[in-house]
Amino acid sequence: MSTELHPTIRLSVPADTASLQIVRLNVAAVAGGLDFDVDEVDDLKLAVEELSAWLLGLPLTGDRLDIEIDQHGAEVRVEGRRTGEADEVSLGDYLPVILEAVLDDFAAETHVGSVGFRMQKQRSGG
Repeated sequence: MSTELHPTIRLSVPADTASLQIVRLNVAAVAGGLDFDVDEVDDLKLAVEELSAWLLGLPLTGDRLDIEIDQHGAEVRVEGRRTGEADEVSLGDYLPVILEAVLDDFAAETHVGSVGFRMQKQRSGG
């Protein structure tokens, strides 16, 4: 029986586009460690950058972008969150089309005091 641990990576970066490279690199590192192929890693990097940029574009008060990256078996799950209030959030018309092509699941979410996203991708053959 394997007791291998898969720690969660937690990032808190400034809420600006310059920080997105840090998020992309961490997601790529986790996916690479799970033997995702190059295209799957690129899909994850694209998705996390697009969702993070969407979150940064919302008129929220938070000056930090908080990201959690988890691995579950052959799957990478990412959640992003930023402090602020929004009655309703929408990913628009274009972003869901991109995300449906590269992810297995995704959602925009509102919480008390924050707005966020979640996404997941399963490794092919996993």
